[in-house]
Amino acid sequence: MKKIFCLLLLVCFCSYASGIGSIVVVNGDGVRLYYNFNDDETAVLVAKPKGRPSGKVVIPASIEYESVTYPVIGIEDGAFESCGSLTEVYIPSSVKTIGSSAFKDCESLSLIQVSDEVTSIGESAFEATAITSFTIGNKIATLNSK
Repeated sequence: MKKIFCLLLLVCFCSYASGIGSIVVVNGDGVRLYYNFNDDETAVLVAKPKGRPSGKVVIPASIEYESVTYPVIGIEDGAFESCGSLTEVYIPSSVKTIGSSAFKDCESLSLIQVSDEVTSIGESAFEATAITSFTIGNKIATLNSK
């Protein structure tokens, strides 16, 4: 029994030590955003927040963590899903992908500024929002509709 416990403890420690995981950063407009590192830990993606951001959210082009600057390259699947009080989102040119259901069920979201650098928008990314139109840049390679 002790061997199993020690083995589990070692696995947990190694998992913790091998990756940075998620981080939280308060951006310039006071909104707390969560980020996950990409596979090689050279960039970050906006992750689902524990709270529900409301009003205007400006996603930064990069964040600083432990004196290292990381570009924000994507918005994960479901990152802002069901944030009903979210009204505006500004996405910088560093973001290349917007995940599936990223803004789904954000009923008050009426304005989104997407840069021309976005190359992929996942399925249902803007489903059930108040957005009536937005311009898609010419670099879009993948656009999953719904």
